[in-house]
Amino acid sequence: MRTSVVSMVTAALGTLIWTSSASAQTAVQDGSRGDVLAVVRERTPDVRVLTGGALLFGIPYTASVVVASRSGVDEDRFLYVPVAGPWIDLVARPECPPIRVECSNSTATSAALVGDGILQAAGTALVIRSFVSPEKTWIIRGRRARATLAPVVGPTTGFAAVGSF
Repeated sequence: MRTSVVSMVTAALGTLIWTSSASAQTAVQDGSRGDVLAVVRERTPDVRVLTGGALLFGIPYTASVVVASRSGVDEDRFLYVPVAGPWIDLVARPECPPIRVECSNSTATSAALVGDGILQAAGTALVIRSFVSPEKTWIIRGRRARATLAPVVGPTTGFAAVGSF
């Protein structure tokens, strides 16, 4: 049972990461002469965001499945449910009596469940975003345009835009 659940999760994540992508290309032209100034290539899904989202979702979800399969606490069975499972587990846990020293609903357990739920939700949001917002690459007159923000420390502190066009 444990091996089959882990293998199903691994197969699902692998399918997400190695999906085929669609590409589009748009030319930006000079209005007066009709010269092509730049070419914008779009690719869906954005592979970098998809990979990051799949890892951000997959690692905590895999940990949840391992905990759910090995735990003796009944509420941990909800951890098999992706994204909502940690939240359901958190709400379903009984209150700890003030006299007991050991309790399955400790602060550390609650913090781990909240963190797990947040990471799974963020990973899911990134996977969805990778399909909604395409990756764009600008190629200006045969050269790739690259720009990045870099921190500046010195007489003035802030950020500077650095790029090659």
